[in-house]
Amino acid sequence: MWMVAQRAGEKTWLDVVPESYITRDPEIPAPLFVDIGGGVGHQCAALLAKFPFIKRDVVLQDLDPVIAHALPITGVTAMGHDFWADQPIKGKPCFMVSFSGNEEVRELCVVAYLANVFCVI
Repeated sequence: MWMVAQRAGEKTWLDVVPESYITRDPEIPAPLFVDIGGGVGHQCAALLAKFPFIKRDVVLQDLDPVIAHALPITGVTAMGHDFWADQPIKGKPCFMVSFSGNEEVRELCVVAYLANVFCVI
């Protein structure tokens, strides 16, 4: 709750994602959004709360011990994944690198995914 109170009134990434991106290509079988290092799924839940009409998959990725505690969110597929391993999700979804590590690790992760990424938030 403390973090929520600290950020009250501030813009989030959801305030800048255009609805046209969310509604693009609804028939493509690839996921729309993949949250890498997403913990228990708070960002996935926020995405679906803002855009409940999403037809494409939303994927939560984190290490297996974290995924074991993921929130049961309708419309979200929780997947154990080590971000240093090859990314199994293809099809140019939007990847969100949301783990809080040091910036060097974050930059390495982003660079590693650039060849497979449509956008990185």
